[in-house]
Amino acid sequence: MGCSFSSRSPRVSGARVVNKQQKGRTDIPSARSEGPKKLLGGFFSVDIRDSFQFMKKSVRKIKCPGGKVPILCLNDDSFPVVLISLYFGDDKMIKIRLPIVAASVHALGRLICFSHIELLFNEYFYEENTRHFLNNCFSWLTANTSVMIPVLLLGISRIYRDDILRSLKALDLMIEYSDTSKNLEKYKFIIITSDINITQDMYEDLINYSANGGGIAVFYVPSENFESPNGHQINKFLFQYGLSYAFGILSNHNRRPQNIIVSQSFDTVKYYSLNPLIDKFVDMLKLPNINIQALDSVVTMLRCYIMVLPDSELEVIMELHDAIWNFLRNTNYRVEGKICPDAMHVIVLVLLQDLTWRIPPDRLPIYPDIDIFPGESGNLELEDYVVDLKIKDEALYSTGLWLPPGVIGTITVDGEYPKDSVIIQIGSHSQSILMESGPWARWPFVVYSYPLDDLEIRVITNLGGIVYLAVSRLKEPVHIRLKFHKFCCYPRYISHKPDVWEKTKNLDVPWGEIQSKMIIFTLPKNKLDEIQDLNAALGRIDFIIKKISKLLSYEVVRPYRVVFDVQKLSSIPTPENIIMMHVDDIPGILIHSDQPNGSLFSLIRVLIKVSIKEGFFDDITEVAFSALEATIIFKEIFPKFDLLSADFFEAPPLYNELSTIHFKINDKIIPTVLKNSLTYQPKENEFPDDRWVSFIESICKIGKINFTKLFENTIPIPLNISSYIEKYPPVEL
Repeated sequence: MGCSFSSRSPRVSGARVVNKQQKGRTDIPSARSEGPKKLLGGFFSVDIRDSFQFMKKSVRKIKCPGGKVPILCLNDDSFPVVLISLYFGDDKMIKIRLPIVAASVHALGRLICFSHIELLFNEYFYEENTRHFLNNCFSWLTANTSVMIPVLLLGISRIYRDDILRSLKALDLMIEYSDTSKNLEKYKFIIITSDINITQDMYEDLINYSANGGGIAVFYVPSENFESPNGHQINKFLFQYGLSYAFGILSNHNRRPQNIIVSQSFDTVKYYSLNPLIDKFVDMLKLPNINIQALDSVVTMLRCYIMVLPDSELEVIMELHDAIWNFLRNTNYRVEGKICPDAMHVIVLVLLQDLTWRIPPDRLPIYPDIDIFPGESGNLELEDYVVDLKIKDEALYSTGLWLPPGVIGTITVDGEYPKDSVIIQIGSHSQSILMESGPWARWPFVVYSYPLDDLEIRVITNLGGIVYLAVSRLKEPVHIRLKFHKFCCYPRYISHKPDVWEKTKNLDVPWGEIQSKMIIFTLPKNKLDEIQDLNAALGRIDFIIKKISKLLSYEVVRPYRVVFDVQKLSSIPTPENIIMMHVDDIPGILIHSDQPNGSLFSLIRVLIKVSIKEGFFDDITEVAFSALEATIIFKEIFPKFDLLSADFFEAPPLYNELSTIHFKINDKIIPTVLKNSLTYQPKENEFPDDRWVSFIESICKIGKINFTKLFENTIPIPLNISSYIEKYPPVEL
């Protein structure tokens, strides 16, 4: 990008070299007023220190709107001017500080970024300190320049012009508008916004204007894409100055204005740039005793920076990556076949994952704990394969291929394909385990995703994994044909394609799949080998799924997908597109499913929950319904088994009330409610209480009984429930 991020000053015995002959300037003269004069950058730069003092002079606080986007200082030519404190975590214990005003000295020019365009609006601008601060900033951009030289509003949307014009006129500035970047040299300074459409010609004109001593002020304009790396098009330009707007962070969004205290000492703000943060982080990892909250705060700030760093800054990424691995090794992160027992490990792993995603395939190191997860492979013969698939929306497709760790595979599209709808996923365990207590049985993030955004892409994983196609935003089913280079197969049993198993059953790959037309299980190869009759195992599960389908009036449109995990998760699996269960559940589900057991009941329960129409019930009712329906299925399969007395059964809230309705009053009510849910359309601005009221009204209407008395001791019945329920006879308890 041409930016000088590599200008980081090296650490020398914990100190930095200072140019003692550089003298402070009190007026910070314009680069164009008396001939070109460059302000010197650097961590110890007196020019930068004096620039800060100039801008904050006589300013104690400024009034700012909500929805501010922080600005990140990426090199030693850029520096924070005003900081804001942000708090994260459930207990708000993680405090970070990021700039909301930041500036840069680059070549002969100067640039300053502001966190919100509304700083120039009446409500904020005419606060005395804010107006004075903005005047200081504009004066810093062009000190000593004649007031008769106009300021250019370049590419500014008409909806902001009137507000900006009133404010700038109050500073006695002459204003001109333009959507083109010709003849920029005649302007005192230029104001642009973050949503400006910078063409290549405009980009070059602005760079040349700045290089000749021009000043540029950039104001952030709210964007719907602020969470996306492509959400701030202005960042490509700002990289030249070591600046960037942050992604995915809004300060005080949609809240009342804030009065922000302006730091009076440059020593307070100068450490909140990338280079000092890296130094602080690396030094912190070497301490014998690390403050957890301080580490968490530094990591959180560094994550903001890593998201915006351009690809050219790979060495910064690798420096942090290597520092974290050294820390992990030095703190015994691997204990008795598990990893990361300490809270410090968890904190740095979040940053490590962000860094890993930024490393190109040819530099990505293999994780050293493959023996723990996913397991080691034997000698694998890597070959070329062609995969033809008919794909539908919102589905995950197995390719039948495995990519070993550290191998750069190539995937080529043969023919047309839906470019924005397909992602290559490597790895099966997409659920993060960061919220689980350590030590862990695997790394918290083990899945790699690559958008299929070109006719040929390169992919890699540092652990190895099954290769999938994840499909979304697809309007209609299509065929796709892909060519894979340097991949191999994995053990795979498909009930209706027995030849696949014969070809793959002896492959020395640590994970495999067994599949029917209704369900797919992903499990370790050693567990797969323990199942003596794969067809019978799948047949029993298919039988259960058919019962679920009939009970719920639900058509199975795509196979359920269950992934067994080596890491213990919550006691009840959470249904998502992929159902995660523990490897200890494999025997009960795939070997002993002819006998009642807790693992099989958990599977039935989660299959039902994922099949219920989303949004029809509130969360509490949905959990209770899935437990009740699982009870009904279990009673049909094992009629002599007393489920309610089983040690693995625990009735959730509302279960007893729903069970009373179904087993003691009318066994047609619950199935009718579920059937009606299939045609349910979510209402706009519907809340959980609304869904709870709808449910009560529904069962009363179907059963022609007033059930409110049955539920009032569990969940309060709202007063706004329909009056027609009162005409039904009350339930007899």
